[in-house]
Amino acid sequence: KNFFINISFIYFFFSITILFYLLYRSFFVDESYNGAFYNKYYVIPSILILISSISYFFSNKLKKDSLVISFITIIIIYFFELVFFIKEDFIDKRDYRSKYDFYNDLKQKNIDPVVAIAPYTSIDRTMNISSLFPLAGISNKFTILCNENGFFSHYISDRHGFNNDNNLWDQQLDYVFLGDSFVLGSCVNPKDNFVGIFNSQNKNISALNLGYRSNGPLIELATLKEYSNKISYKNIVWTYYEGNDLSNLKDEKDNIILKKYLSYDFSQKLFNDQKRIDNYLNDILENEIKNLENDNKSINQESSFFKFIKIYRVRSFLTNKFINTSFQTKKSFTISEFNLFKEIILEAKDFSEKNNSNFIFVYLPSIERILNNNLKSNEFFFDDLILFLEENNISYIDTFNGLIKEYKNRRSLLAKYQIPGHFSVHGYKFIGEFIARSLLN
Repeated sequence: KNFFINISFIYFFFSITILFYLLYRSFFVDESYNGAFYNKYYVIPSILILISSISYFFSNKLKKDSLVISFITIIIIYFFELVFFIKEDFIDKRDYRSKYDFYNDLKQKNIDPVVAIAPYTSIDRTMNISSLFPLAGISNKFTILCNENGFFSHYISDRHGFNNDNNLWDQQLDYVFLGDSFVLGSCVNPKDNFVGIFNSQNKNISALNLGYRSNGPLIELATLKEYSNKISYKNIVWTYYEGNDLSNLKDEKDNIILKKYLSYDFSQKLFNDQKRIDNYLNDILENEIKNLENDNKSINQESSFFKFIKIYRVRSFLTNKFINTSFQTKKSFTISEFNLFKEIILEAKDFSEKNNSNFIFVYLPSIERILNNNLKSNEFFFDDLILFLEENNISYIDTFNGLIKEYKNRRSLLAKYQIPGHFSVHGYKFIGEFIARSLLN
């Protein structure tokens, strides 16, 4: 009898332990989330506490059966955790290091790395005063991007801080790509991003990558105007990511320097001012590294043993497999940003044509649209966007309706270990090849 009473106590103690652990994580470990991040996780210990309390009134047979079921369930869960452990750690060789540890390990190998510093970082710094606004990263440096596919992507930046080989700047270019992190190539290596795929498959055609992480439409317009006048090219490829470009524009539109790019002739003359840009960004880099160091107490710093005990891999798999695709629905932009975006596109098209080049618009769907078959067609102003492009005779490539919509395994297009995030290596290749075919046909 006492044994069966103790079973209920064990259930209750286990439930309370999980609850207190969540409270500890929420208020003492991950304070940056202000507790909100863990709200959804409180449901599980609450249900367990309720069931364990009711279990005191179960018959001994029911308690015995529940104990057997619980034991078998735990064995099955840890079996799958072991399978994921073997696959990720020994077959895939997933890199669990933090970005700070990866940075330090490179320093130990006498490599002088930097992290990719987004132009977006300068929005607040230049909000009320007229000063420098860089549009790329530090030049000629081993640049660390991100780890969403089990490895840290990186590249050697070119003379202007972009993700290219330096010799491309001296060539007659067929295509110049503009965009955000999806054009830059987060989180894959250079040969696997859109431009890398395009250049490798078309030996007689060259493309330049002017994308950078967190770019919105106004920064992209600034990039077009600052760097296109000094090079020779035939086509501008403007890549629009539905998931956050308009949200980024909401932040960009009030910046003193960025607003000036709506005027045709404005320029900071950045092309020949890389030394000043690098000095400016190196000051920001110091703070970036300090922030990475402060954030280094993340779950990624735990040993494989503790990850195993906490079934880290099973939980990650379930989160990615059954994630609620509503994470993009709380839009932080309005019709005002969309109307400004249309003005920017027309300005970019006009600028391109005055420089004797074609203007091509590429639409990339949001992660939510990729995963959610029930998303309304005009969510994120999609129908309005297509109508605008057609009314203004703007050539466009619709990667969703033209390719992704009919693809059965859409999840495989996305980053292996993080949602929301970027594309997988397969995703970049699948979409990049479609863009290349569409441009060349």
